[in-house]
Amino acid sequence: MLTISGPAPETLHIPAPVAIEYDDGLFWSFEEANILLAAPTAVTPAELVDLLDGACFCASDDREADSWDTQHDRFLLDAQEMATRLLLGDEAALLERLRAVLAYRTQWFVPEGSRFVAVIGREAMDLRIERVSASS
Repeated sequence: MLTISGPAPETLHIPAPVAIEYDDGLFWSFEEANILLAAPTAVTPAELVDLLDGACFCASDDREADSWDTQHDRFLLDAQEMATRLLLGDEAALLERLRAVLAYRTQWFVPEGSRFVAVIGREAMDLRIERVSASS
């Protein structure tokens, strides 16, 4: 429901699975956007990221940071974490962020026919390289 005030106030009912209230004129960061969901299953995290991208991304907000591509990549990474947290919970968001960081920073240098295996804890980290068969 949307209420428009003025000489003749109106209330509009617009069916939508999600609504995003965002005012870049107030220099909000996208984390300050108000996201209203019709139901927790109304959209997927990827669909919510697309909506946040269209509604909230503005490279000129941080011109000094880096190129448009770099700013956009960072925005998408943060939006993916936020969307996953909102729709799937904190643990899923943490795993998604780790997956994204590893894919961006490390996946490209895994040797052909190998895989890295990591066990990461607060106090220690165990890493090893394993050879994989063609059927894996």
